[in-house]
Amino acid sequence: MGEFKWYALQVEAGKEATARENLLKVIQLEGLQDYVEDVVVPAEEKVVIRTQGKEKYRLSLRGNNRDLSVLGKKGVTTFRIADGEVRVIESVEGDTCVEAPPISKPGQKISCKENKVEAKIILESKMFPGYLLIKADMNDALLRAIEKTPHVYRPVLVGGKIAPIDEKEVERIISFVKKGVRPLRVLFEKGDQVRVIEGPFMNFTGTVEEVHPEREKAVVLISIFGRLTPVELDFSQIEKL
Repeated sequence: MGEFKWYALQVEAGKEATARENLLKVIQLEGLQDYVEDVVVPAEEKVVIRTQGKEKYRLSLRGNNRDLSVLGKKGVTTFRIADGEVRVIESVEGDTCVEAPPISKPGQKISCKENKVEAKIILESKMFPGYLLIKADMNDALLRAIEKTPHVYRPVLVGGKIAPIDEKEVERIISFVKKGVRPLRVLFEKGDQVRVIEGPFMNFTGTVEEVHPEREKAVVLISIFGRLTPVELDFSQIEKL
């Protein structure tokens, strides 16, 4: 057995969760479980709770355990969010959702039909749309399994070769996924020359004046009608020159 390292896999954007499930099934069918330690969608799992068709709450599946009560059509339904699962612990008379098994994966939901209340797990705040992370002892058999998996394309290549990604960067990403806490991405510094690549100021250039990593935003001084004007932009809207 070789060394387990993290690799990035290109997958169909918008199908990250499905691609992960497909890959895990193929790995099991091919008997390659011993070569794979983990497969992660780099996104936050959120619980969306609706009452009578309207969204009431949207919160992280991870983090502190908590009970959440919502008022439905006939009374109160209480959900328990704990240890990465959502279950109903109390609802109105006649609702069978109390006996329903807990949900824990994106796409799953619990519906309390009598009270018109439901909880659903979704993926939100995707850090790298179109990618999965896999910790594996990469070998030819595993590569063939990856290539035959629906919605999975290929490992990311560096210089034409499959290369592992930085362990520390993955740890930050995993912390976000497992705990529901977004890692700070400090991509820019004061004084950086940047180009705007998205939004109403697209193709303008400017100088970074302030950086706010906790919000993933930067204030950029852009020349507008001959005057330097501070404009707040998302990190995703600018690139370094």
